[in-house]
Amino acid sequence: MKKTYLLFTFYFLLFAVANAATPPPPVCGPIASIFSTSSDWEAVTGLRLAPYDIWFGSERRTSSIGTEIYYLDGFPCYGQTENVRIWVGPTERFFENRDARMSVTCLLPPTQLVLAWREADSRATQARTRGIMTCDVEQMSGRLIVRLENCEHGDDWNKITQWPPK
Repeated sequence: MKKTYLLFTFYFLLFAVANAATPPPPVCGPIASIFSTSSDWEAVTGLRLAPYDIWFGSERRTSSIGTEIYYLDGFPCYGQTENVRIWVGPTERFFENRDARMSVTCLLPPTQLVLAWREADSRATQARTRGIMTCDVEQMSGRLIVRLENCEHGDDWNKITQWPPK
């Protein structure tokens, strides 16, 4: 029994050492970059980047359970990682959604945003969105405001065949 145990231990260690010395397989194919090709917008335009908070809400009920929104980067703005996903509750008064704010960094105040969206309740985890919507941005008392009832809903993702959609 003792010899079997020692023999098993020897083969186990031999196998472990052989596998540790084996290099990992090479990575095949191109490696995708997640960085913008125009990341130095300040140098290209001569303008300065600045943070903007954008408030989302509605004057009427636009969903029975709420809307989950994702900011899609686009000139002159890109989203700040921790704030590009928000949930807007199904309220009928604009500023009841105190946490329905998104932070973006822009060269100029945006006049329009392109957003991905889906209907979801507040406990939903991140998941596939339904499609795209385009929203005008208003300036009101120093705030940037998006009124969800005025957003134009585009096609669902599986129906978009070209960009920008017609």
